[in-house]
Amino acid sequence: MSQVDPKITPLEEIAPLEVGEGVSSLRELSQAFSLLEERWLSGARDRETALRLAYLGWINCADLPFDICLEKRVSFGEIFSHLGGVQGADAEVLYAFGTMASLFPYCCGEVETWEAIGDELLERISQRGGPPNPEVFRGRGAYGKYFEHMAGQHCRRQDA
Repeated sequence: MSQVDPKITPLEEIAPLEVGEGVSSLRELSQAFSLLEERWLSGARDRETALRLAYLGWINCADLPFDICLEKRVSFGEIFSHLGGVQGADAEVLYAFGTMASLFPYCCGEVETWEAIGDELLERISQRGGPPNPEVFRGRGAYGKYFEHMAGQHCRRQDA
């Protein structure tokens, strides 16, 4: 197992950059993305870094107000593969990547490939009873805020 550079920014210091509002938050989200990418490139390839890095790269493409030029050195597909890819068993990973790929496949890579991956992952989540409890996402930066909302919407639709 590789050693993680002790100079990399801890996730706890990155999270506040991810939750602002307005124009200043766009700069902070860009900074958060850069710090997460530096963590990844320095060897901190933990699940949380991977999920948040993939999300910020994806939302940069998917959400026009955030569509600022990020120099991405790590691909969405590389992160997904690291987390187990299509054969993975982690329900949160399947749900998050399935949702992102289904909503905006062009932000993940080749459209037809990611449309198929998104459909497959969400079908597997459906077979398991639906997305994770929204509370598992709470307090986890912009990634957590987004997926807490998305999972909550799913739960409300099922309760109706």
